[in-house]
Amino acid sequence: MAPQPEGVLRITGAPKSNGEKMNNNTTTPGTLSEMMALLESVQTDYSKFYNDGNLSAGTRVRKAMQTLKTSAQDVRTHVQSTKNNR
Repeated sequence: MAPQPEGVLRITGAPKSNGEKMNNNTTTPGTLSEMMALLESVQTDYSKFYNDGNLSAGTRVRKAMQTLKTSAQDVRTHVQSTKNNR
């Protein structure tokens, strides 16, 4: 498995390598904090891409945004499931 590019964090709520999703025992506040940390960590690459034209930084930004999108969907699913179980 290739190492994670600089500025990209593994999100707890993101699907794991075996396709496992969040369950009702997962705490979403921690996932939200990790999502915010991911956004903060990709800020430098975002600037490098748009201000300096660094194409590799753009790739890292796209990868981070895909991870964020997946995590956000997992959180939405978890919140809906929790709401329905109450």
